[in-house]
Order: sequence, then structure tokens, then C-alpha cells
Amino acid sequence: MSQQQDNPDPARQEQLKKKVNGLRTKTYTDSGFVLSVLNYFGVPKGETDIHMVFDGTKCELNAVLWTPNFFLATIESVMMNADAETWMGELDLGEMFLSFWLDEQLRPYAGVDVTSLGKRALEENGKEVFVHRGLIRRIWERWERTCMGLKSPPYVCTQTFGWCEDAIRGNRRETNNPLRWDEVVLNLPGSKDYQPEKPWVYRLCS
Repeated sequence: MSQQQDNPDPARQEQLKKKVNGLRTKTYTDSGFVLSVLNYFGVPKGETDIHMVFDGTKCELNAVLWTPNFFLATIESVMMNADAETWMGELDLGEMFLSFWLDEQLRPYAGVDVTSLGKRALEENGKEVFVHRGLIRRIWERWERTCMGLKSPPYVCTQTFGWCEDAIRGNRRETNNPLRWDEVVLNLPGSKDYQPEKPWVYRLCS
């Protein structure tokens, strides 16, 4: 529940305000009951910009979270499924964790202290601001998206991305689907018909 500390550099603090306020307008935060807060800070991005990090390592949520182990591709596993005719592309997903929602049960424990934005900025976004004797009280909002430092986001993002990819590929049996396939071929080292120029496992469209 510790108060969010302002950056000692006024210029950097102003950048933080703009970044946090921008995230609030994108509904990355929302009003609601908050029990604990996340710390956030800015990491230099280039010479003039910063990248926001919402840190889940210090709020003790990890002590009550569990996630299973899961597979991540390596260059070795990719090459096992590639040959001279394989097409590949590089995809850099900006703000990867911010694209996926935090579980609703966790949101009360992942608030953000937005008091430093000031009364005017908060009111401009249509947020209710509590003022007591001319002073703004501490204003917390729920963080809605996955964030750095928690155990669950890498698994949640990878799992959800896998579901999305599966949906994008469509029905593999549709004749007009360019990603259709009919069978899975095993070409494993040591097998009688092993062909080293082909992938170990691949899908075949007959």
C-alpha cells in the first residue's frame, strides 16, 4: 500500500504522467475496490522517450499464484520443423502483456496509484476525484492488463496467443484454406525411412 514515489527529475516525472494518463484513456486501468497497489516506473526508450513498466514483483501476489510449465520454441525446435521450402517471418508484438487481460479475481490486488496525475488530468478523463479540505486523497485504480513480474502473464499470454493462432488458421479440412493439411508425417532420426533433408515432424497436404 506504499505511495507511488515521484521521479526526482521533473522532466521524467512529466513523461510518467503522460504515459500513465495515456494508458488510463485506453482502459488499461479502471475504477473499483483496490486492496494493494503495483509500483510503476519508466525505462529509457531511445534518447527522448520512456517505456512504462508496471512491476508485480513487490506486491506479494506471486506468493499465492501458480502456473504450469509450458513450452517455448527455441532455434533447435524451430529447425526440427523446417526445410529448404519453409517460409518464416519475424513478428514483434508491441506491448505484448498489455494486449491480454488480468484475471478479474486478481485486479483488486493490482491497483495503481494515480494521484500524481493531478486533479485536472483525472477529471478530464471523467474519473471521480475525492477532495478533502482542498487536498486530493490517494487515488487508486485497478490495473486491468497483465504486467511484468507476475508468474501468470507469460503463461496466460502464450496460451491465449495459441488460441488466437489456432482460430486464425481456420478449419484444416476446408479445401479453400491455404493452411489446410491432411496428415502429420513423422520423420524421426533412426527410423527406417528417415530423410535428413526433411523436418522431423511436418504436416502434409495430399
